[in-house]
Amino acid sequence: MLIMLVMYYVIAFIFLMLTCYRENLKRYHVVSKCLCSLGFLLVAVLGKIKSPDSLLFWRLFLALFLCFLGDYFLAKQEKVESERLFLLGLFSFLLGHCTFLFAFCYVRPWNGYTLIVPFLGVLLAIGLLRLKYMRVGTLKLPVLIYAYFVTALFVECTQVAVHGNGSVFYVIVFLGGLLFLISDEIILFLYFYKVKYGIMKFLNLFTYYSATFLLGLSIFYS
Repeated sequence: MLIMLVMYYVIAFIFLMLTCYRENLKRYHVVSKCLCSLGFLLVAVLGKIKSPDSLLFWRLFLALFLCFLGDYFLAKQEKVESERLFLLGLFSFLLGHCTFLFAFCYVRPWNGYTLIVPFLGVLLAIGLLRLKYMRVGTLKLPVLIYAYFVTALFVECTQVAVHGNGSVFYVIVFLGGLLFLISDEIILFLYFYKVKYGIMKFLNLFTYYSATFLLGLSIFYS
């Protein structure tokens, strides 16, 4: 079953990439993104079937569902270029990151590192926003708040992994948190950098869908 889901995920991602880069397929972009996002929800459900840890499943599944909503809003935003839809997507992802944090505090409680180290992520975001071609306008504060929480998720995933026993679950959680951080840093260049690079969309979506797949898969090994 897991192999079939991986195949579905790969095929859905390839279709998503085609809708990103082929003009004649762009009208299917929202559908393709939702189909791809459905993949990490299905992986999480498979994990629930295999793992008895219902509490972790429901916490992670809620976080992944909020990511699903974020994907939908941002995909719609790309079609109509609406700041409202962008903020809805950003808010959905922010809630998703907070829910991931809540889920992993069940594995390892938060501490001072979880709360303080993320300010380094905010400083990094401030530095990136000062780049010559970076333009965020009125969205600066939401971007910095988002930077704090996505960094907090990475810090928590790292602590979960460091204090774990080295099993597959802990490795997957660390890689998922790392890839999530990378994908969200790339978003700055994807949405706000005036010089556009075609590969940025691929890098953002590849790291993001790898991250969500791994965090969904962690349920399987919990």
